[in-house]
Formats: sequence, structure tokens, C-alpha cells
Amino acid sequence: MSGNVSESEPGISLDPGRVVSNSGPLISLATVGKLDLLKGLFGRIQIPEAVYDEVVVRGKGEPGSGEVDAAEWIKICVVKDRFSVSLLRDELGAGESEAIVLAQELGARLVILDDKMARRKTIRLGLRTVGTLGVLLMSKGNRSDGSLRRLSIGFNRHCQRPQSGLY
Repeated sequence: MSGNVSESEPGISLDPGRVVSNSGPLISLATVGKLDLLKGLFGRIQIPEAVYDEVVVRGKGEPGSGEVDAAEWIKICVVKDRFSVSLLRDELGAGESEAIVLAQELGARLVILDDKMARRKTIRLGLRTVGTLGVLLMSKGNRSDGSLRRLSIGFNRHCQRPQSGLY
């Protein structure tokens, strides 16, 4: 389950087991055929049950469903603090709420989220966050062959228009 971990950005720990993702980035990266970037950057990631349900169960047949289900490096975790999840649910979806609480429970160093309000709440709780575009930038590394530009074009074609501040 553990893959290579690379240091791509100062100040962000890429420690395996300490990265939590919401569904949006998983779906977006799978849509452009780049879900494996997460494995390359972090070794493994954790997702809460609500994210698994949204992507794999309710999203059966949609982009990301099969890829996430088959990825042995993605660990599904049970969120224990249901009270905190219910408080966040007043303003956020189930996946975002559980991802934020799971990140707190695990002491995660990074939460991968695209939703602007969820990112604000994550930052207020003292957690680091990055969006799908930030993951693409982190993966760029030393590439100068235009591959990031092609990924970005593919991302924009297949996914909804990114909000400002996603990375």
C-alpha cells in the first residue's frame, strides 16, 4: 500500500497516511485519467465512508467509480465524531463534512478539497488544504514537456469550471 513519497512543495507534508480527500478531486482526476497522481504524490490517501458512497456506490458507472473502488492505495475510514459531522452538515455536504472531521481525527497534514466553503472551514480548523488544480501543480515537478498544460486542458474540457482559489 505504500508508494513513493516525493517532496513537491515546501511546508506540505506528503507523509503517507496523513492525506484525506473529498470526492470532487477524486472524480476530477479520474475523469482526465490522472487519479494515480495522488498515489505518486502521497503513497496512499484516506477517504471517509460518505466519499466512498458518493463516488463508488451512488456514482456507479460514473467517472471515478471503478478507479476509486479498485485503488488499493485508497483507504476507507469510519468517522467517529458524528456530532462534529452533523454540525458541519448544516453548511456542507456529507463528503466534505466527513473528510474534514476525518482529517482532524487522523491528524492529517493535508485535506484535498475543491469546495470553497469546505476549504474555508478546513483552514479555520488549522488544517492544510489543496484543490485538484493544486494537485496537478504539485505533480508537475520538473516536467517541462507541456504535460501539465495538456492535463489542464483535459481537466477544463471534462470537469466543471474551477472556482478561484482552488489551488
